[in-house]
Amino acid sequence: MKKNIVFFIDSMGKGGAERVVSILANSFSQNNNVYIITNVYGESGYELDKNIKLDKSYKFIQIVYTCKKLFQ
Repeated sequence: MKKNIVFFIDSMGKGGAERVVSILANSFSQNNNVYIITNVYGESGYELDKNIKLDKSYKFIQIVYTCKKLFQ
């Protein structure tokens, strides 16, 4: 059974935290559903697996609703 894994990060531009998230997300996406939720939408500075869903959410409440929607 696949698990749902969600990463919350400000953006997916070039940077150390973004690089770590991209490495972990790519690794986990082989056997799980992976979502990356950002505050700022833009292209990822790092290559992401095609199965990873990248979404933008402005506020915390939107993040909660986005997670609820993704896990239904």
